[in-house]
Amino acid sequence: MFADAMNDGLVDANPFSNLRLPASEGRKRIVALTESELLGLADQALKAWPDDGWAWSYRAMILFAGYVGLRPGELFALRRGDVGGDLCVIERALESKSGEVGPTKNGRARTVTVPPVARDAIAELPANSSGLLFESPRGRMWRQPSRHHCWKVVRSMAGRPGLGFYELRHCAATMLLERGTTPWNVAIQLGHQDGGRLITSLYGHPSEVAARERLLRHGMRRPPSWLRSVREHVGSSDHERSPWNGAQLLRCWDHPDRRRLPAPVAQLDRAADF
Repeated sequence: MFADAMNDGLVDANPFSNLRLPASEGRKRIVALTESELLGLADQALKAWPDDGWAWSYRAMILFAGYVGLRPGELFALRRGDVGGDLCVIERALESKSGEVGPTKNGRARTVTVPPVARDAIAELPANSSGLLFESPRGRMWRQPSRHHCWKVVRSMAGRPGLGFYELRHCAATMLLERGTTPWNVAIQLGHQDGGRLITSLYGHPSEVAARERLLRHGMRRPPSWLRSVREHVGSSDHERSPWNGAQLLRCWDHPDRRRLPAPVAQLDRAADF
């Protein structure tokens, strides 16, 4: 409107021309569920539908989503035969807009790991005639309306009425990071191809309190015996006669053929029980 007024000579300038609204932070400010909160959330399904055996399937689906980190469409299209032991093959997904099953978001299949809690949750589920691992209460593939209805019940009972189902994917990423998994490896699990950039910028929400606890544990840990042996050797009189300094000794731990290492390094190598 002000641009038109400028063109007509009614105003000299557009006061809104350089106005920029603050960008939405989207999912950056998500407070990811802790593992205990995830378990409690899943158990709400059994309380919501205590007389319905289907509730165990829904509980398992929540745990599978929270531990494995699949996209909702990948989860809904998952077949029982796609899971084998601690591995799961992801090669198709439900497209939310068309309602059709097709390839994954990036068009590539991947193999992900299935943690023990998720594996145990699906172990006792009865086989569905459709071949799907998870079915809706009506025995069909999950769709947005049915999933949202059941999800609202569970999240409200857990005291998280604003929790999005997609946040279970963030929960999986955060738990993997807090267990020491690198962002690059978490990206492979979630199906990203950016080397972990999205994990560090958007999907991972590690607890600052837990991070400090890990740093304290790491800082108070005694150095390993092999490192103490290196330090002792560097400070000994034998080291004065040795052409190998401390930096050279430490670099030798990655030597491809330790049998050819100098005697001091070979002795430390055996002591470290590599």
